[in-house]
Amino acid sequence: MNLVLIELKTRASFLHKKLKLADPACLILVEKLSRKRQWTIPTLWQHKHCLNLIAARYGFQDWQHAHQVFSGASKLGDDFGDFWHQDMGFTNHWFSDYQEAQDYLAEHPRCFLLPYRRQYFVTESEYLEALHLPANHAAWNRYQHNLCLSYGSEFWLSIALHRLRQLN
Repeated sequence: MNLVLIELKTRASFLHKKLKLADPACLILVEKLSRKRQWTIPTLWQHKHCLNLIAARYGFQDWQHAHQVFSGASKLGDDFGDFWHQDMGFTNHWFSDYQEAQDYLAEHPRCFLLPYRRQYFVTESEYLEALHLPANHAAWNRYQHNLCLSYGSEFWLSIALHRLRQLN
């Protein structure tokens, strides 16, 4: 198991403990996430519930979806969740077709291509910097500034872990 999945499981364990103690902030979060996903709130919290809640908090449908993406089992065209996207007022270029996104990136080599659900967006380094992601990491060049090309690699996982730690 990789460090991203371990981190998510750890966060689910912490959430489970806080829910057992009826932590008010956690109860508000759980109510919000459950309403958004149309999940019923259980009378007795189990670890599996908390795994689903943590996955939903970070942009995935449920734990199975997050596990598939972070374990490297997804492929282009699959739903990658909205983990890499945050609405911050940046003008990004959106594509439903991966080839079109790659073509745009080829014309704008200083930009970066990231997945969003079953789509793709190309953004500038300022977006990555606003997410506190290292836009100047040498591996970006190795993968032609295309996070999809690096999917499943050590670089992809390290960037994902970095993003996750920024989200708290």
